[in-house]
Amino acid sequence: MSRLAFLFLVVSPGLAPVHGQALVVKKITLLVDDAGRPEWSPDGKYISYHAKGPDGFYDAYLMNSDGTNPRCLTCDNSSLPEKHIGQPSWHPSGQWIAFQAEKEKHVLPWFNALSAPGIGYHNDIYVMSVADGRAFRMTDLPTTQNLFDPTPSCAVLQPHFSHDGTLLSWTERVDTGGKWGKWVIRVADFRVQNDTPMISNIRTFQPTSRAGGSYMESNDFMPGDSTLVICGNLEPGQTEVDLDIYILSLSTGKTERLTSTPDEFDECPHPSPDGQKIAFLSTRGFETDKSGRPWWQWARGEFWIMDADGGNLWQLTYFNQSGYPEFADARVIPAYVSWSPDGKKLALGVAVEQKKGWRKALVDRLYLVEFE
Repeated sequence: MSRLAFLFLVVSPGLAPVHGQALVVKKITLLVDDAGRPEWSPDGKYISYHAKGPDGFYDAYLMNSDGTNPRCLTCDNSSLPEKHIGQPSWHPSGQWIAFQAEKEKHVLPWFNALSAPGIGYHNDIYVMSVADGRAFRMTDLPTTQNLFDPTPSCAVLQPHFSHDGTLLSWTERVDTGGKWGKWVIRVADFRVQNDTPMISNIRTFQPTSRAGGSYMESNDFMPGDSTLVICGNLEPGQTEVDLDIYILSLSTGKTERLTSTPDEFDECPHPSPDGQKIAFLSTRGFETDKSGRPWWQWARGEFWIMDADGGNLWQLTYFNQSGYPEFADARVIPAYVSWSPDGKKLALGVAVEQKKGWRKALVDRLYLVEFE
C-alpha cells in the first residue's frame, strides 16, 4: 500500500483532508541517530550535517546519501575555533561548504548552550574547502566580551549559497530587543580568487515594515536567485513562536506572505529544485505555549509541503501521531528539511524527546523521505 492510500485510510483528527498532493510518499526511514541539519550535496552523492562529539561541541560532518561512511569535516582543524561548528551548506560547485562557528572568545565561554548551531550566539560565518579542509572566516562580528561590555551579542544562522554560486546569504543578530534580539538578513557577493573564497558588497534586508516583530531567518534562495524564501514574526502582534513564511525580493526588499498562521510556528522553508514546491516545518495542529517557557520545552510539530505560491498545502509527516509508520512514540520537534537534487527525496532533521536518567533531553535524528 502506498503512503498516500494509507493517509486516506487514517485521517488525522482536526486536520483537513489532503488537497492538491502531487507527490506520493513511498516511505520514511531513519537515516542516522545523533545528527542534525542535513543538506544534500549538489551531485546527490552526499549529505552534510552537524553532530555533537565526545567533547560536547558540534562539528560538521559528511556521509554518503544512504547514511554510510560518516566522516568529520571540521574536527582537529587548526584553521577553525575549537568550539561549536554547524549548519553546513554546499556551494553549487561541490568544492566549498559554508557553516557557522563559535568564536574562541566571548562572554561566559563556559556557558555555550546559546552558541550551539540553531541558536548561533557568538558565531561567525566560515567557508571551507571540501577537498583539503582549508577554512576561511567570512565575517568577524563584534560580540559581548564580558558582563560590562555594552556590545550586543552577535549571532548568525542559516548560511546558504545561491544556485549560481555568486551569492551567500545568512541571518544575523544585530541588537537586543524582543525575546531573541533583533535580526536582519544579509546577502553578499561571493567569489573565489586565487583559490581563496571571499565576500563583498554585503546588503542588509530587514522586512519589518508591517510593524511586526524582530526575528527573521533567511532560509534559502528560490530558483533564479532573485528572491529568498524566509520566515519571521513580521506581522503586528506576532511573537517569536508565531512565525510565517514569505518570499523576499532582493531587488525591492518587499515580501510576499505565503502562510498566515499568526498563532503557529512555520519555519525553515526550502524550495524544491524546480521551484514548484516548498517544504517547511510547522507546529500547526498542536498547542502553542505562550507562557514564556523556552520553545524546546514544549514544541512539537510536523513537516508540510505547499506550492510555491502558498497553495495546495498538505502534511508530509506524522511523527507525533500513532498509527503512522514514522510515529516516534515521543515528542518530536521538526528542525530542518533538504531536497535531493532530483527532487525525489527529502532529508529531514528532527529532535526527539527522550528520558535520560532523571531528566528529559532532545536527541537529533535524520530521516529520509522517498517519493514514488
